Amino acid sequence: MAENIIIPLVPDYAYDQNVFLEGLNVQLSLRWNFTDAAWYMDLAIVDTGTTIRGIKLVGGKNLLEQYAVTELGKLFMVDTELKFENPDFDNIGDRFKLLYVLKENADDIPL
Repeated sequence: MAENIIIPLVPDYAYDQNVFLEGLNVQLSLRWNFTDAAWYMDLAIVDTGTTIRGIKLVGGKNLLEQYAVTELGKLFMVDTELKFENPDFDNIGDRFKLLYVLKENADDIPL
């Protein structure tokens, strides 16, 4: 079983970062929504042109589940304190980690 990936995040109001997942260049655009008091992310797979906009970063569920993204595995916001809350502005990247589960490991995660 290959190692899953923790994608580093920082509490900044809006920023972009590129990561390589499953050999694909993936651009993440994260932003804090003041009205909703929540984090949102756009995800673009540069190599295939697949784009998903407005993914709300909530704890405890596969963030990609409702999208037909066959190129990737699963993506979760993990609460390291196991309180199953959602991240706020200050604790993203610290208490809350963005975990990418590889396609080859995805069946081991029932969510």
